[in-house]
Formats: sequence, structure tokens, C-alpha cells
Amino acid sequence: TGALLVPYLQAHPEITDILISGSDPLVMHTKVLKRYVLPLLQVKSLKNIRFATKSLAFLPQRFVSQNDADELLELFKEIIAHKKHVSIMAHITHPREISTEISHRAIKRVLATGAVIRCQAPLIRGVNDDPSTLIDLWNQEVQLGMIPYYLFTESGDGPGKYFEVPYGKALTIFQQALCKVSGLARTIRGPVIADRGRKILLSDTSTINGKKVFIFKYIQSHNLEEVGKIFFANYDEASTKPDQLSPSFPQSYFF
Repeated sequence: TGALLVPYLQAHPEITDILISGSDPLVMHTKVLKRYVLPLLQVKSLKNIRFATKSLAFLPQRFVSQNDADELLELFKEIIAHKKHVSIMAHITHPREISTEISHRAIKRVLATGAVIRCQAPLIRGVNDDPSTLIDLWNQEVQLGMIPYYLFTESGDGPGKYFEVPYGKALTIFQQALCKVSGLARTIRGPVIADRGRKILLSDTSTINGKKVFIFKYIQSHNLEEVGKIFFANYDEASTKPDQLSPSFPQSYFF
């Protein structure tokens, strides 16, 4: 339970955020979820609690009509009453997932608790790998009161290989979509590569000394010295994974 974490968090006040993830925590009954969450509220140094979930897309009833929907929303309110910020890290892949009346009701109910909904998704070949779909997705998220957050590259093995979009194409799709949405939707960051606990932004391409390169930037890392660092990799139009790239120049930072 969350009580096992409390001594560690109290001994490490530099930790201000907790992410509750792993499959989908919000499919648990609220009584079970409380065992993990409520003990954390006594940790004064803890400021933000995040829940990673796709339930707003595939099970909006979780927040509207399930027998413990109200109890779940009360849990969010209780966290906020303890002066902790609540972020729902919602996995929304396609605009159709938030096009139904019940999904709109679910979103409104969550936001009414004071929680914030930040939206993230992978770029998936054949599903959302075109600018018009992303434009529609980000615009709908803003209109519903949610915040576009991350667009990830597909990183799965096995069947995931079918859905991969090469880095060069992913960057082009993202840039074409980004320039056609309101500044309110440009909170989205992408394409973002999740690699060994780090998040690495594919910022752009450039030509240096006659050689085309990808420009990458660390935006999250367990090594704080890496955050904000920029590095270059040789451009490869077929690359879909970090281990398919090579560094452009001798340097300290790479994948």
C-alpha cells in the first residue's frame, strides 16, 4: 500500500511528484485505490499526484455511472483539500474517443473536482498518423477543457512494429499539425521518445557541415544534468528506435 512509501518520501523531501501507473490504476475499485493514495496525503513535501489512465477514452462510465464513480471523484477532491495537485494523465489517441456524450460528461465531472486533465498519446500508423487527425484531437481537447501534453513515438516490440512511424515522418506530421492549431493547443510536445525512464524530444532536423541530422533534447531524465541538453544524431529516414541511430559528433550526451 501507499503506507510503504511514506517513510521513503519523508526521507527524500526533494521528491514532489508521484505517478500512479502500471496498466491502468483507475480500473481498480476506489476502495482499493485509496489504500495507495490516502497514506501519501500525510507527506507534506509531496505536491503533485498523477494518475495515468486511458479510462476516459474506453470507460468513461468509470466517472459517471459506475457504482463507485462518485467515490472516485470524492477521492480527487480529498487529495486537493490536502493541498496536493491532481493531474489525470489521459491517454487519448483519436478524437473519436472523446466524441461521445458520456465522455463529455466524464470529463466535466473530473474537471469539476479541481483536477487537471493532461492528454498524451503515441503516434500510431493507420490510426492518428496524419496532421488533420491530430489537429482535430488537440482542438477537441482544448474545447473540452483538457491540456494537450505529449505525443509519443511508438516504442513497443512485437505487434508494435506494425504501428511504428519513422522519426522523420513523425516529425513532419507533428510540425504540420502544430502550425495549424491555436496557441492554446501548442502545449503539446512531440515527437517524444520514451527511452529507459527518460523523455527525449525530437526537436527538428538541420544540416551541419553538409550532413543532415536530427536534433534531440532531453526534457526528462533521472540524471538531472541531462535535462535541457541538446544532441545530434545522423538522419535516417527509416529509423524508429534510438538504437538505430548514431551520434553525429563526439559528445557526452546521447541515447
